[in-house]
Amino acid sequence: MVRDAGSLNGVFVKLTVEEELIDGDIFRIGQELLRFDEIRAPETLEDGTEVLGSPNPGYWGRLAVIVGRDQDGSAFPLFGDAVVLGRERGDLVFPEDGYVSGTHARVAFRDGRYFLCDMNSSNGTFLRLREERIMPSGGFVLMGQQLFRIVFQ
Repeated sequence: MVRDAGSLNGVFVKLTVEEELIDGDIFRIGQELLRFDEIRAPETLEDGTEVLGSPNPGYWGRLAVIVGRDQDGSAFPLFGDAVVLGRERGDLVFPEDGYVSGTHARVAFRDGRYFLCDMNSSNGTFLRLREERIMPSGGFVLMGQQLFRIVFQ
């Protein structure tokens, strides 16, 4: 079992299967720390007033690059069925990050739910724990710059 004991930077687990994302989840590809934010339809206020703004052309989420404590960098809207992240190919590319694979990960929207999947990248995709998790033997945990492999004997 692995759990975050309230650390400042979090504990991340390496994806081995597609994982469901929820609003506010943080994940890492290469040196990029990204936060997934769900984009919901505007809700009517209690008095029935509709909130107006720019029309949404079909965005269902956004990815924000985390550059510091409580500080975001660039943000990218998510639309269509899925968005591919990579260093060389994809909808969002990080060409300066040599730890990101050419095609690294995918964020998808299906049946009203959101999913993160590693696309056989060299260095893996890591999701920040939001609750304790049972780890399989051979699983990887990332804490800061330290990568641990869990092996049961």
